[in-house]
Amino acid sequence: MRPAAGGLRRAAGGVPRGRPYASGGAGGGPFESAAPRVSGKLAAGRRRGRGRVAAGEPRRRLAAVLLIAAGAAAGTVFLKWAAAPELDRTVSARALWRQVSGRAEEVCIDQIERSWRYGLNYYSGTPLPECSQQARPWWVRQSPGKPPYLGPAPPPPFLRLTCIPLTL
Repeated sequence: MRPAAGGLRRAAGGVPRGRPYASGGAGGGPFESAAPRVSGKLAAGRRRGRGRVAAGEPRRRLAAVLLIAAGAAAGTVFLKWAAAPELDRTVSARALWRQVSGRAEEVCIDQIERSWRYGLNYYSGTPLPECSQQARPWWVRQSPGKPPYLGPAPPPPFLRLTCIPLTL
């Protein structure tokens, strides 16, 4: 990389050919000697009128800034509108609690992840009982890798229908 940097410095007119890595002083790197030449050219351009700002340019800048701010605000509102319900359903216990809250006295918790249990306890105020200790008509269950859901309690074992083959 050093030879390329030396070539760029020579092209900028700051280093003679015999000293490709010579530093001009405080270790400013390959373009330190080009800085006085570039700044001199910029100053000359300003003297000729090239650096003046056009009359309508501040308004255009303000319009561009306001347009960017409006776009950012619209994007934020859209994300909150579109993504918040899905996040509530998949990450937070808030949506599940909305389903449970109307019938909290009839709901128990089956095997669910601890973070979901903590979230339900937070929203309910008093912890919902375990289904293994106190069975109720509605159970909160969770399949592996999915959010919990509210469903009816499974039928008791003695009420399950079984097929008994008949032999003659």
